[in-house]
Amino acid sequence: MPQASRFGLWLIAVATLVQAVAVLQAPPLMSANDRSRWCAVWSLAERGTFQIDEIRQVPGWDTIDLLMVDGHYYSTKPPLLAVLTAGLYLPLKWMTGWTLLDETQLVSGVLLIVINVLPWMISVVVLDRTLRRLRLGLFARIATMTAATFGTLLLPFLATLNNHTPAAAAVTMTAYFATRLLTSKTALHASAMLAGLFAGLAVGFELPALAIMLPVFLAGWQVSRKHAVLVMVGFSLVMAGLVGLNIVATGELTPAYAKYGTEAYRFTIDGVPSYWLNPQGIDRNLDSPPAYIFHCLVGHHGWFSLTPMWLLPLVLLGSTLRRFSNPAMPLVQRYWVWTTFGLTLLVMAFYWTRTENYNYGGVSCALRWALWLTPLWLVALAIAAEQLRTRRRGKLLTTSLIAVSIVAAQWPGHLPWRHPWLFQRLEAAGWIDYRDRPVPFERPLATWIKEFPTIPGTWASWEVQNADGVRQVRLSIEKPQVLEGRTVHGLTIASTGLNGPATRTIWLDLSVAAAGSPPGQFVLWAEETSMAVKLDDLAFLRSIPLAKNFNPGFVRYLKTSLRPEAFACQRAAVEVVVDSSVAKEALPTAVRGRYRSDLWLSPEVPFGTLQMERTVSNEDGEVVGKERWRMKEYGLGDGE
Repeated sequence: MPQASRFGLWLIAVATLVQAVAVLQAPPLMSANDRSRWCAVWSLAERGTFQIDEIRQVPGWDTIDLLMVDGHYYSTKPPLLAVLTAGLYLPLKWMTGWTLLDETQLVSGVLLIVINVLPWMISVVVLDRTLRRLRLGLFARIATMTAATFGTLLLPFLATLNNHTPAAAAVTMTAYFATRLLTSKTALHASAMLAGLFAGLAVGFELPALAIMLPVFLAGWQVSRKHAVLVMVGFSLVMAGLVGLNIVATGELTPAYAKYGTEAYRFTIDGVPSYWLNPQGIDRNLDSPPAYIFHCLVGHHGWFSLTPMWLLPLVLLGSTLRRFSNPAMPLVQRYWVWTTFGLTLLVMAFYWTRTENYNYGGVSCALRWALWLTPLWLVALAIAAEQLRTRRRGKLLTTSLIAVSIVAAQWPGHLPWRHPWLFQRLEAAGWIDYRDRPVPFERPLATWIKEFPTIPGTWASWEVQNADGVRQVRLSIEKPQVLEGRTVHGLTIASTGLNGPATRTIWLDLSVAAAGSPPGQFVLWAEETSMAVKLDDLAFLRSIPLAKNFNPGFVRYLKTSLRPEAFACQRAAVEVVVDSSVAKEALPTAVRGRYRSDLWLSPEVPFGTLQMERTVSNEDGEVVGKERWRMKEYGLGDGE
């Protein structure tokens, strides 16, 4: 066996084992993107439908990548991958009894090995065969196989259900059969048919891969018109199946994600708007076209900055601009160089013109929508390495850029759904900022009660749940009185629970409270009030032992029993640490540890707070107490 072949087999075997272990250890349902696909898989296998209404209600399975058609939810992803995965899941479930809901990580891991890792392994073997057909030397093949197995940003996506890895595998097979057409001396009808078939599969996973049909058709035409027709026959058979599958899935010829920007994506149900009505972070479409192009090429999601070895094929531009008869580069190699550059430019231009969706493919470690081009760039990389092998500096440059790319490709590990390392570095340096900012409060918020009502008789009751059980707490505003020369309102707190009813009243100067002052400045007590009672009143109003203002958070939607529609709530939170000195001197009854209070605030209800969650953790970080308050009823006072 040739040295390169032995090295390649060992390399592929080691890489496959590494990726299989990573996939089995990776957390399932990592992002909204793959959850959308898994929801479709579960619905197909368990309910025989593409509708994901039921499964998205299961905690941890919901997704923003969905659309609504005729009152039902569907995944926005192309149906081919979901159908193939469901077809593999059903026999696995029948043989083992494992289910996606009960053994999510195990089942998804096994399926991903079959769907992602094995096709990836086969595609790397086929890539090596392609390079041999291109008559590339030992150095070029070893360098490229090393890059393919450890240096591309397809690798992190092997641990998640996605369209990029199967699309890249299909493109690899397409390139191999197209190369056979261009290099074989005999007519190969099967190769022509298979080249078209795999090109069609690539389109089924990545719609922009439709562009690859032109060079594949030309490869068939280079042999004969008959072979060009066979290419189109193979492609047409797959496309007919894809169209039929799409009709079954959505009832339409066009794929679901073609509805982006329409009411199918942008809807509101029970008061909760879809994510795409108000996208967040990098999805907000903040960049200008020049900035977007820059970051797609050499910026934080740059094709060349995140995978520097792709710079090597650029040295071929000069060679390919010379006359095609140059013996330094055979015609078939020129064909693949120009195919790689041409398709890349076409795909990039397509996405650069979609100015309403400048998001780099969302939160991910790579420029996701270009990843299917990876096999073509690996072929171009091999051709570049062949051109550079005769010079010592050329070999050093090739080796160095591949080594840097390997390090960069390993950085995400098996967690592809996070921003690239370069993005994080630029963000930390303050050079880019796609982060959302919560709307600040109009005034400081020093209590868990957002707004103290001024109308006497206004009340609200909360159901309070903790480890001891459930109790009811009712707050009501009493008629104003004059105390120590100040007009005050009574806040009556009535509690019912396991220890029986309890009632007390705290007197408040609401004019001072309305300015955002801390409770110590607007609560008034009688002279005989003990310090313990005062501290207890202040702790109740703050919801934490120490004085500290709440920090504003983002808008979230909360469904309650008060009405069918969800409330749009601004989140707020505060956290304090009670150490030994504070506990002894100021709060003798407080447990040492960390106290946190989270609020859901809405101006549509009295007191302005729909829900509160309080958590107490000890000094080791272990949660020792948790309590949730949720509003159940309210009245507006004065008979309203």
